[in-house]
Amino acid sequence: MKKTFPILTFCLILAVSLPLSGGSRDAWFPFTLPWDDSTSSVTDLSGMLDAPAGKHGFLQVTPDGQFRFEQNPARVRFVGAVNVATSNFPDKAISRKLANRAAKFGINLIRVHLIDVDGSSGLFSHSSANTLDLDAARLDRMDYFLKCLKDRGIYYNFCIQSGREFKQGDGVDAPVRNSQSKYVTLFNETLIDLQKDFAEKTLRHVNPYTGLAYADDPALASIELTNENSLF
Repeated sequence: MKKTFPILTFCLILAVSLPLSGGSRDAWFPFTLPWDDSTSSVTDLSGMLDAPAGKHGFLQVTPDGQFRFEQNPARVRFVGAVNVATSNFPDKAISRKLANRAAKFGINLIRVHLIDVDGSSGLFSHSSANTLDLDAARLDRMDYFLKCLKDRGIYYNFCIQSGREFKQGDGVDAPVRNSQSKYVTLFNETLIDLQKDFAEKTLRHVNPYTGLAYADDPALASIELTNENSLF
């Protein structure tokens, strides 16, 4: 509480003062937050991260429903953010800057989301025809980005089925016409097998920058089998 109270106080003061600051905006000045700023400052929370991610073993759930690492009895809390589609495989020149920036905000978990969408926004190399092959260049950029996150003490989460639209070239029995192939992926055996195939290709893939398959890397905190997917 001692660390969070000043921030909460500032936010409350700001919330109260903003409605009272009407009138002309002529005296206002630009206020920007540079995306690549990781300089040490009073708002730098990177010191609260325990780098590298995975140093205490795999994440576990205690009998009373709390997170802990297998080699550390202390309770674990995550402050997370979501990375969507193409943002999961940025150019290598900026990957470390993004990791440093996230660390400055105290973020210690990134959700790797929507990597199974069409076109260059996802990992599939021939998504106009099928969703079977992974693009080597995009996968390599993602490997490096996740290595940068791991170095800063930032864990990550994979989502196996989130936005995939199955194609005729995948060998499906019939076209899946609903957006992002929801619902039917829960019970169609062909689609379930294709999801298992994608899980194998990602989780068993060895990241050349860590030397570990993702399934064997304790920096992978959790896995979502399917996202926002229900008969209801």
